[in-house]
Amino acid sequence: FFYFIKDGLGTITDIADENGFRVQHYVYSAFGKLLAIKDGGGIDVTAAPVIAPYFTYTGREFDSESGMYYYRARYYSPEIGRFIQVDPDSGFRSNSLTHINKYIYVLNNPILLADPSGYGFFKDAGNWTFDTTANILNESSRFISKTTGIDKRIVDTMIIAGGGVALVAFGGPIGAGAGLGLIYGGFTTLDSSNPYSTGVRFAAVGAAAAAVGVAAAQIGTAAGGGAFGAGAGAGIGAVGGYITGGIVGEYLDLDRSEAALFGGLVGFGAGLGGGTKNSSSGGTKSSGSRNKIDWADGRVIPR
Repeated sequence: FFYFIKDGLGTITDIADENGFRVQHYVYSAFGKLLAIKDGGGIDVTAAPVIAPYFTYTGREFDSESGMYYYRARYYSPEIGRFIQVDPDSGFRSNSLTHINKYIYVLNNPILLADPSGYGFFKDAGNWTFDTTANILNESSRFISKTTGIDKRIVDTMIIAGGGVALVAFGGPIGAGAGLGLIYGGFTTLDSSNPYSTGVRFAAVGAAAAAVGVAAAQIGTAAGGGAFGAGAGAGIGAVGGYITGGIVGEYLDLDRSEAALFGGLVGFGAGLGGGTKNSSSGGTKSSGSRNKIDWADGRVIPR
């Protein structure tokens, strides 16, 4: 057996045997060019390594024939420090490097950043955040299961259901969307090794779709309120939630159609609920007993 040892960016720097002794060491340039391979004694064995390099720079597969790395979405050349295909991610207007230069690697900062998917640093940073959250929850579940003797699947069910219900009950419309997403994503992958990975991503989809639904409810109320406003809010929320759910879901590596459908349902619910609430709380236009304004001279005429 051999163990791959990596640094903070996920780059494989050493390989150790089952006894913990280093058998191979990799030397890279800043942008990942494999400069040398050394054995456990520090002797250069680049021409005939003990173990052929495969998983190397930032943990990506090394193609020895081309000298490039496979980053899933595209190939990266360490010789020029650039990807050789256009970035499929559209980038951000706030950072010109992400949409003007579509071949750039990690904003030209390979010392601190990594891009394991090839979709751009920002997407990977987002996925890293969700993965970290999911891993913390998953390891907490394992610990509880181990210390109490309760089956991990039962612990996962309790954490997902409890967290989801709490968000729905106390998190307002956006929190409710996140809670429904956590429950949906977690329960549909409950038999996987880490159901929280999908759960926290659907929570983000739900929160984003709910935010769109809330905005749609305001639009419906401004358009006239009442049943019309509630209906308008629901319709706009459903369409907006569907579009938003698909975009966010694809960004977080979920199935786009599934995320879009879920987002549409959440947006519909938030838009309908918000529009109905606004109408019942007096947010609609009403003649009521309000005073009339004479716009000719600005006088207020009591009704």
